[in-house]
Amino acid sequence: MMESGREYAQALFMIAKENSSENMYLECLEDIEICFDENTKYIDFLSSVNISKNERLSAIDEAFSKSMPEHIVSFLKILCQRERIGLFKDCVKEYKALHSFSSKTVTAKITSAFELDDDEKNSVLKKIEKVKGCSVVAEYVVDPSLIGGITVETEGSIIDNSIRSRLCDVKEVMNREQ
Repeated sequence: MMESGREYAQALFMIAKENSSENMYLECLEDIEICFDENTKYIDFLSSVNISKNERLSAIDEAFSKSMPEHIVSFLKILCQRERIGLFKDCVKEYKALHSFSSKTVTAKITSAFELDDDEKNSVLKKIEKVKGCSVVAEYVVDPSLIGGITVETEGSIIDNSIRSRLCDVKEVMNREQ
């Protein structure tokens, strides 16, 4: 049977929920992900069959046991023991998805032609939360090519209320009438 990052992430998330530690575990996983990104050879070391499992497990203990919860360290060791440490990024991605679903939070990418001030950001955020029926984590992006207005991307859907979009619509109507 093929094991995936999802299965490992689900197991860790269940443990986190039992301990009411979902947020803390997420932060720990993100910290480890940054560590692995900054030290790309570390994953190679942990997945190397030329290095004994005991040596790899000791390296995990040395690097993380003082700064991470026991369950996170055990999680890393299980991935290493089962030759699945290469799935770590997938596990983090899946854990984030489970965390978002569990906390009823969605991420929205809000793109505007100009930098929004705090009042505008709060207003847009409240409208999105009302439409989605849950809390929203916003990522704000500036794209001058929109000319004016905003676009909002959440969970695969896009609301395009930009001047650029409206001008394209007008152009399309004019081309049909010719």
